[in-house]
Amino acid sequence: MFHRLVMTTCMTSLLLVSIPVAVAIETVKLSPQIRAEPLTEVIPTVAINTIKPFLTQPLVTDTEQLQHAAYVVGFPDEHLIAGSNDEIYVRKIIANAPTTFQIVRSGEALRDSDTGEILGYEAQFVADAVLTHSGDPAKLRIVHAAREVAIGDRVLPSDVEEKPLTDFERHPAPAGTNGRILSVFNGVSQIGQFDVVVLNRGKRDHLALGHVFDAFIGGDSERDQVRDGSSDTNWRGESPATTEFWYGHDMERYGWQENEWPLHQRFERKNTQFIRPLERAATLMVFRTFERVSFALVLNAERAFRVGAQIAPAAP
Repeated sequence: MFHRLVMTTCMTSLLLVSIPVAVAIETVKLSPQIRAEPLTEVIPTVAINTIKPFLTQPLVTDTEQLQHAAYVVGFPDEHLIAGSNDEIYVRKIIANAPTTFQIVRSGEALRDSDTGEILGYEAQFVADAVLTHSGDPAKLRIVHAAREVAIGDRVLPSDVEEKPLTDFERHPAPAGTNGRILSVFNGVSQIGQFDVVVLNRGKRDHLALGHVFDAFIGGDSERDQVRDGSSDTNWRGESPATTEFWYGHDMERYGWQENEWPLHQRFERKNTQFIRPLERAATLMVFRTFERVSFALVLNAERAFRVGAQIAPAAP
């Protein structure tokens, strides 16, 4: 309820009269609703900082690449090691080579546990360097060192054409591309979320950036502790005079033990192994590929798993 002021004039006096006036107020009912807006920015699918060091550093090489690579041969002022801003002498830098280099150190062999094939070697990143004077030996200056540079470290041209990525479009890996996890960085024993792992599948297996795998635990044989008698719950009801009391259940006689005295019968347990069913443990995404191996990031982990775990393309 509001009031309207009406002005009237009476002779020489000014009179204000208040007249009540009703005003209708519209009621608006609000409720939640979805609003569609144009997408102007790419939504990141992974934490890029987690994998940034692995996007440009070599980290996986083959034997021939290391054998034919340039190498650190010495240091000015007879230093034993070198660090950031130090200079080093390098041999076998070819003419017209790039001016930026990465120094690496050969690591352990990446061997396929299924076939025994050596798929490559972990190349431990040591430092970044730039060429300051060509020749034999050439002189390089270290601009960034992750660890001390030593004589014998290999020197590889930096991949200047490889641009750091800011986003990955995830999609299932090609059907039938099963494999295993070869190793994990940072030396952990159990693998978890945001760890970086090496897969035994690469470009030759048609892997590309963004391919997603599921990792599984299980599939290996384990001892049946009940059948072999090591976890027998009925031992109180057995007599020491029975074979089961001493050897466990499900024993089978295989004759007499040879070349031993005194003679005694040979028993072996049967069906004392079982295959542990596969259980999904984590989801992995490939973010860098080499010819025979790939790097993958653990996007999420439902349970801890280890090197050697099986991988299979994720469901669409």
